[in-house]
Amino acid sequence: MTTPERPGVEHTPRRPTWTCRVCETAWPCDTAKATLRVEYRLDPLALFVYLGLCLQEAAGDLHRLHPNPGPDPAELHARFIAWVPVARMVRRALLLRAYADCFPPPPTDGYGGRRTTNSGG
Repeated sequence: MTTPERPGVEHTPRRPTWTCRVCETAWPCDTAKATLRVEYRLDPLALFVYLGLCLQEAAGDLHRLHPNPGPDPAELHARFIAWVPVARMVRRALLLRAYADCFPPPPTDGYGGRRTTNSGG
């Protein structure tokens, strides 16, 4: 999630304000969302678990910063959860897994390297 304008800095949340370290907007920013979609493309349910944990931590942090009236639960849900295209991601993950199952991984030498055939003498 790094960008050319700030190399080495990722679009991750700055706590306790939960703003993006790069673009300084509410996290997850658009770049973080796009990166998370790609990162979790094979396991969208894990994305929901991750975002749910982030939502829980953000709610606590933001409540400590602004206890009265506190963060709006509907806004936090929209910010952390509602943007994930669930049905499309699940369909895509199932298709990618089915595709990957059609092509078994190449044989290895037992030490993590690819086994090569030696047809010479």
